[in-house]
Amino acid sequence: MEIGAQFGFGLELASDLWIPGAVAPAPDSKAPALRIAIAAAQSNSPDARFDREGEAIVYSHPAGSFRCHPDRIEIAPSEPADLEDLAVLLIANALPAVLWLRGAFVLHAACVRLPDGLTIAIAGPSGAGKSRLAASLVEAGAELIGDDSLALMVSGDDVLAAGLPGGWFSRSEEGSPRQFVRIPGKATSGMARLDLLAILDGEQLAAGGHSPITAFELLMQNRHRPQIPLLLGLQRQVLAHAVQIARRLPLVGLGACRGSIEDLAATRTALGHLARSVRYARPPGLMGSAGE
Repeated sequence: MEIGAQFGFGLELASDLWIPGAVAPAPDSKAPALRIAIAAAQSNSPDARFDREGEAIVYSHPAGSFRCHPDRIEIAPSEPADLEDLAVLLIANALPAVLWLRGAFVLHAACVRLPDGLTIAIAGPSGAGKSRLAASLVEAGAELIGDDSLALMVSGDDVLAAGLPGGWFSRSEEGSPRQFVRIPGKATSGMARLDLLAILDGEQLAAGGHSPITAFELLMQNRHRPQIPLLLGLQRQVLAHAVQIARRLPLVGLGACRGSIEDLAATRTALGHLARSVRYARPPGLMGSAGE
């Protein structure tokens, strides 16, 4: 039943489901593998919730249950199975659970690489305009790294980000169902080095960025599925990871992105200037050292 290799979140996904946003892995990909298998149908919980079973996280939903381990996800659909619904739940809940299990810091954010190579993540509450701004940047020539959830990892002095780079979910108009928008011809593997994290609903664009303490607070506020590390008893590790990221990654604040096309264009320009100024002009040691 396996569809074939797909790539996302820095992992090669051997899945029984088509995963919206996943792409074809590079021919020489050496990414770690994650198996996603559909098991026999069963009677499922009427409530959506996360539970811990041993070292696994189980996400229960009327459409099916997802038993999440670091190397595999086992899906038991309800009858009749709706594969599209299962794929959406997989992206929104089961894959973030696996990322936490694997030691990533999971951020509720979109991420793009600008045409000049600078990479920006865009975080903020639901409805603030993350996907809209990311889509606008992609239309202007940026490359999508991921939408809605990102896996962040520290590597030396850098923060690396990975997501599902093949498209995003958007609404054609306010109140309409979200539909997946695929980016034609997208194929990539690997991770992007982050240069800047922009927080929507912040006070304003700030060329100097936030202090590491404020950056830490904003990272914790914008975690994706934060109940999962709590269930696993990983609070200490998550706090330490957030400190490491805050010391290395410059942050700026933006107003919510709900304005006109002209506003989007102005924000795109401002973000590019900010990313370049923070990357090349921040004082040495501002974000901490790799040994701290």
